[in-house]
Amino acid sequence: MTYPTQPGQLSLLDEAATEERTEPDDRRKTREKRCIRKEDLLKQARWENNRKALALIEKGNFNREEIFRLYTGLGGLHDAEEGESFLASSHKALGQYFTPEPVAKFIADLLAVPAGAWVLDNCCGHGAMFWHLPQGCQVAGIELQEEAYRIAKALYSEGRIIRDSCLNHLFDGDFDYALINPPFGLHWRTELNLDLANHAGSILSQVACLELTVRAVKPSGYVAAILPKGAFERPDLVTFRRWYRNHARVAAQISLPETTFVKVGASAATEILLLQKLPAPEFPPFTYDVLSVGWDEEGNPEPSDLGYALVRWRRTLWHDGAKLYATQIAGMFIGAIGAALAIWCVLAFALVGRGTPAPFDPPRKLVVRGPYKYVRNPMYLGAALALAGAALFYQSVSLWIYTAAFLILMHLFVILYEEPTLRRSFGEEYESYCKQVRRWLPKLKEN
Repeated sequence: MTYPTQPGQLSLLDEAATEERTEPDDRRKTREKRCIRKEDLLKQARWENNRKALALIEKGNFNREEIFRLYTGLGGLHDAEEGESFLASSHKALGQYFTPEPVAKFIADLLAVPAGAWVLDNCCGHGAMFWHLPQGCQVAGIELQEEAYRIAKALYSEGRIIRDSCLNHLFDGDFDYALINPPFGLHWRTELNLDLANHAGSILSQVACLELTVRAVKPSGYVAAILPKGAFERPDLVTFRRWYRNHARVAAQISLPETTFVKVGASAATEILLLQKLPAPEFPPFTYDVLSVGWDEEGNPEPSDLGYALVRWRRTLWHDGAKLYATQIAGMFIGAIGAALAIWCVLAFALVGRGTPAPFDPPRKLVVRGPYKYVRNPMYLGAALALAGAALFYQSVSLWIYTAAFLILMHLFVILYEEPTLRRSFGEEYESYCKQVRRWLPKLKEN
């Protein structure tokens, strides 16, 4: 709907609107200048910390944790020239954006990598993916950039750290796990016989790293990769999607916020793709959208929900593989037995006792047949079994507590209300029944 204006009204509105637009623009420019100054200071601090870390390892006597925290790689330190894209500056840093420590820890916790496992990172940077692995893991890292290689070699002196291109190393089923954060969007040329390289031997960097790691892990081994969000939904990567679906199953797809890499100079939506090499169970993939990894768009601390994502993951069939699957099958079985026992009791009340389990419509006859022949309170035991089955299936501590509380309450209800009521209703017949049949432990043999 439009409204007529009086002469001069429109121009006044325009002037007011111009003033409103001008003031925020000035504030925005001021904020941008502050952000640029802050960004320059952060870059300068990162350059100095990188040089300090390299100087410390040259001396030979250093603190591993200090080196790990100081060195942040080259990603985000090379400014794009005028007219260049973010990808161009990424190329100058060899696509080197190190995995933030909270994300590396999350991946290690997600997989619950056991001590003694063989773990590969074929673009390892300074070894962030290895940092939170348990002691005793056998790590192998490949890194082309000299400074990052020197840092990784110093941090993991007992591991196998190689300075080379990952394209020169084709492993075949040698590792239990592969954890990678490959360079994004670089076009590599290779003479390796890779399924996903084109006829000219060209292949995208993240595609090459993923194919190499899927090949490198043993059957049923895991590959965890940090990739550009939605990268493999691109129409030109149909061949790759078909390839990895013929070689592995997607166990999890966890999106990360754009702020994940701000501390190393990048702002991009990424995701964790977790694959299990075939043979692998056909469980539905776990999906989750992480809102924060522990800092905002300016790197200031804020609450992280990575811990909650981990809790959700541990409730899935994928966690702990066959062990959890067997536990959930057992939970279903126990729950079904409990439900069937409870239904059997209801039928016995209706058909034998001519009543219901409800206090307002009790049975007219004492029920001593069916499940009541073996134990006096089979209905409550059936309900407890159903609850225990649910607790097993969902791996829920709260459900176990609820089951225990239910049994305690039912025991008090039985001795304080139900048994006195039955004695008043059935007298000697109930007393004789109590002497022959236990309250909770089934009597499996006849006297």
